[in-house]
Amino acid sequence: MPALFTACVMYEKLSSANLIVGLYNRGRSHWILIVADLKQKIYYHLDPFGPSRLARNTFNALRKYFDSRSSYIRGDEVNISKFSIRQLNQRIQNDGYNCGVLCLKIAEQLILCGSIDEVSLLSADRHKEREAIGATLLHNSVDLTERCIMCGAGDTSFIHAEYINWVQCDSCNQWCHIKCTGVASTADVDSTDFICLE
Repeated sequence: MPALFTACVMYEKLSSANLIVGLYNRGRSHWILIVADLKQKIYYHLDPFGPSRLARNTFNALRKYFDSRSSYIRGDEVNISKFSIRQLNQRIQNDGYNCGVLCLKIAEQLILCGSIDEVSLLSADRHKEREAIGATLLHNSVDLTERCIMCGAGDTSFIHAEYINWVQCDSCNQWCHIKCTGVASTADVDSTDFICLE
């Protein structure tokens, strides 16, 4: 599960954020919205199918991610161990294919409203919602070529020195910190082809 959280793109230190919003893909077929409200100290596990037994698992995975992340990013400790866990109380998905759309729309409303309590139920026209999401994603795309594909960091000024060495994937040509790959040293990478996501 930690691989889920490694795609986080960092524009600033996470400890300065109010909300940390992400998506969890269960079994490659179902999306769940996860949110850490750092201000209110609440962890939201928002499954469009309603309450889920996975809430504690995703919470623990996110906690472990924050713990490991603080070991290589100076001054960015995020401790969620004492957060309360909340879930959607009702099922809002009535089909087998719109969970991603619902998660993105809930995330959008949550960010705009600032509270899960203010999120309203969504419209029934999922086709228009899909088109709007696609247009928004294309319009607001970010150039990720100068960011580590493993941890998302681009600015290395607040990263410990051992994370500054980079390696390029021989398959997708994207870059990542050698330390993030789990490879022992630069020499190990130089002696073989490096494939980031086998």
